[in-house]
Amino acid sequence: MKTISVIGNVAADIVSRAVDEWPAPGTEMLVGSICFRTGGAAGTTAAVLASMGAPVQLHATIGDDIVGRAVTAGLTEVGLDLSGLTIVPEFPTTISLAFESDAKDRSFISARGHLEHFSFDDIDRAAYEADLVLLTGYFTTPALQTSTLRQLAAIRSSGSLSFFDPGSDQFGWSASVLADLSSCLARVDCFIPNAQELLATSGRSDIDEALEHVSKLCSGWLIAKLGKEGCAGVGPNGEFFRHAIEPVPSADTTGAGDSFNAGLLFGLSKGLDWSEAARLGSRVATAVLRKPKEARILSPVEALDLI
Repeated sequence: MKTISVIGNVAADIVSRAVDEWPAPGTEMLVGSICFRTGGAAGTTAAVLASMGAPVQLHATIGDDIVGRAVTAGLTEVGLDLSGLTIVPEFPTTISLAFESDAKDRSFISARGHLEHFSFDDIDRAAYEADLVLLTGYFTTPALQTSTLRQLAAIRSSGSLSFFDPGSDQFGWSASVLADLSSCLARVDCFIPNAQELLATSGRSDIDEALEHVSKLCSGWLIAKLGKEGCAGVGPNGEFFRHAIEPVPSADTTGAGDSFNAGLLFGLSKGLDWSEAARLGSRVATAVLRKPKEARILSPVEALDLI
């Protein structure tokens, strides 16, 4: 089985639902549930991979505070290798508040905290030597963002496969950001945006047109996570697939895309081809969403049953 490195953002997620509207100033509103979860794109992906029994190592930083210790405990519980996790005592752990609603798309409020200072120098060079290396949390790690091309070069020089999931640009996808992303796409082996990120990167409003446009920017695979529409992939030699998914009753979809990434990497590490690995990504995301909100992980047996 191939080895996996996940490099990027680890944080605490506090997820509440259903928040259909904000309370009036000076008032309090009760919601159906509020739960605390280990979060951040890198933390969630690595945790799901570890729970499935994958040989994965997380490379990230975390604050030395009560929140950081709770996050670290959650990662330890799933058996994740944390030798690449650096504790930074100077800064508070990043927290993201996720607001789920049946009436509209979920929204987030975040404070970067320790992620503001996570840089290339915090990462062990061995992180780039795993067989499969995922770079994620691009927009939440500004100090690391500037070294993405160096990271991709290090991965390529190791003969490894690179995967890039940037997340969403909170500042509006400026022309300079899109130019920087294009430079990354020309060097990465697999770009994994969600539907909104795909449309923003392409400047198109139609998914099929966006797939065609962005695939031309990529030197490798483009695999897009399309929410309820499943996923679609375009290969470097014109290969194409599209997979539907089973409907999921859960309205709490926070972390679904990261679980897809975990399933994709797990499938490739087990020798599946790109199309079947992406199909497994959708199955893993669906299975995770069916889990209780506080324990969204899969066992090795559950993971193998999905293949």
